Amino acid sequence: MESAPRAAQNLPRSWTRRGGRLEAAGKSIGVVTTIVGIRSVDLLEADMQARNAVLTAKIVSDQINMTRDGEGRVIDGDPTAVVAITDIWTFSRNTRSRDPNWTLVATRSPN
Repeated sequence: MESAPRAAQNLPRSWTRRGGRLEAAGKSIGVVTTIVGIRSVDLLEADMQARNAVLTAKIVSDQINMTRDGEGRVIDGDPTAVVAITDIWTFSRNTRSRDPNWTLVATRSPN
């Protein structure tokens, strides 16, 4: 999984963004991901970078992934297939901040 800005940069060149929807060859496309459950979360790395705590975790989840066209037809994926997906997410937090929230700063696949 990638953050929204990075994911948008990696879309095929034939896809364009229109009002929050994607279009390919002039047809609206909706990408749908349903998280069925989380199998495991493993801490891979913890580090301090100046004032920022940085944590990297491997997350294995069960997901249903598909793409629907403008009429709602599935054009890619299977709405009944649950697949295990492994992602590696990196979070950062300024340890001197009063804000307790962590920021997702990077995502990648294990390969």
